[in-house]
Amino acid sequence: MIRYVRARDAVRQGRSHGGSEVALGRGSVDPPALLAALEEQDYRGTITIERRESHDPPLEISQAIAFLRNL
Repeated sequence: MIRYVRARDAVRQGRSHGGSEVALGRGSVDPPALLAALEEQDYRGTITIERRESHDPPLEISQAIAFLRNL
């Protein structure tokens, strides 16, 4: 049972450097596939959008909300 979902996105920066956080929908995560998987599990909880590396978190979070709502 899924109890909590945090939505973040990132892009890989080489094999040894891990990744860098980017705005949701601009990285390697496939948000439509994520939402479809949650739907298959009948998830009805909230999705928390998180940004740790941003120059304007409120703006990017509001854009992420709009992005997810438009899917």
